[in-house]
Amino acid sequence: TRDESDTGSDDLRRKIRAISRTELFANLDARSQRLLAFSATWYNAKKGKRIFAMGEKPDAAYLCLSGGGMMSYRDDDGVSRDVTAVEPGRLIGDLAIILNEPRQLDLIATEDSQFLRIGAEEFRSVIENDTGVLMQLLHTVAEHLTGAAELLREARVNVRDRAVELTAEAEEEARQASETETAGD
Repeated sequence: TRDESDTGSDDLRRKIRAISRTELFANLDARSQRLLAFSATWYNAKKGKRIFAMGEKPDAAYLCLSGGGMMSYRDDDGVSRDVTAVEPGRLIGDLAIILNEPRQLDLIATEDSQFLRIGAEEFRSVIENDTGVLMQLLHTVAEHLTGAAELLREARVNVRDRAVELTAEAEEEARQASETETAGD
């Protein structure tokens, strides 16, 4: 009916408006903004809700519209370790989509929040066809890497030495597993 199509049109316009007000997508052409909006769904999360989990397939990116979240991981002892806060205007999950690898962190709402969930295929299509968005994503990644490097310096973490330790541990575990398999034969 006409009322349903008006409601659908209003919903699409609201999504386009939310996308166009985001720095990353503000300069996208109207067609690309519409593609993202058409594939997007509203995603409401109550405080404490896990929006996605480490290890999951990257099926969507999430644009925070209101509220907020925390990106975190569980260490070997099962303790949750916060990595970075998510505030309105931030897109999360884009790197997992670009790399087509499982998610590296959990995203948990720290307050009642609203996100725009953008499908992975549509997001990938837009970044493949718009170098401006790709460059903005590259800039964002570079800022995060710079921030991570600063944190490592402040924590006085010697990354090379720690990498050598982890590699030695992994090699020892592999050697032990191989010996166990050989002993079982």
